[in-house]
Amino acid sequence: MFITALLAALPACDWRGRGRTIIGDKYPFENFFINEAEVRRVRRALVVPFANNTPCPGVSKEVTEIFVRELSKLGRFEVVTPNSITGTTFARKLENGVPLDPKDIRRLCETHGADAVIIGEIKNYVPYRPFVLGLKISMRNADTAELIWSIDETLDSGMKDVANAAREYYYKELDPSKTFDVEIMMQSNRMFTQFVCMSIARTLVPRKSRRR
Repeated sequence: MFITALLAALPACDWRGRGRTIIGDKYPFENFFINEAEVRRVRRALVVPFANNTPCPGVSKEVTEIFVRELSKLGRFEVVTPNSITGTTFARKLENGVPLDPKDIRRLCETHGADAVIIGEIKNYVPYRPFVLGLKISMRNADTAELIWSIDETLDSGMKDVANAAREYYYKELDPSKTFDVEIMMQSNRMFTQFVCMSIARTLVPRKSRRR
């Protein structure tokens, strides 16, 4: 698909530094790039529907919506989604695996008043325990389609450090009063998806502002 072709070219891009952040107490995210100076200039970002490269149908809509909601919570910039691209040239390119060129990106951003576009791919998805969600996402600016943020991570709730980070997320974000048993987090695929999306979205927060 076009997402795979687009993101496969990342090693050839002008990488200005690699980011690092921690989810939970110990689990590190190191497989991401951010040009913080350029990201700070973004006031509105357009998130297009994520490509679904898994055998599970219907995943794109759910995961994209959760990512948009979690990213919006951070207040880093305004997050918008396409009014409708069904039946458009953009939709056909997405469906047929044709890469979006800089003109496509510029046109999409202009239509939605966005400074950047966020393009994602769901590459791993297991909706039953242990839950697994793998996302490959990039952000490109509207003017030149320059890569300003990208991440490629797969989180498996069967891994001890990931499970502990998910439990920590549950108490901090979903049940700070600790009303319910934290293990409810490990029974819900939707909650785990929220956890993954929020963890990935937080790599867009400037380093000095990231919560550890």
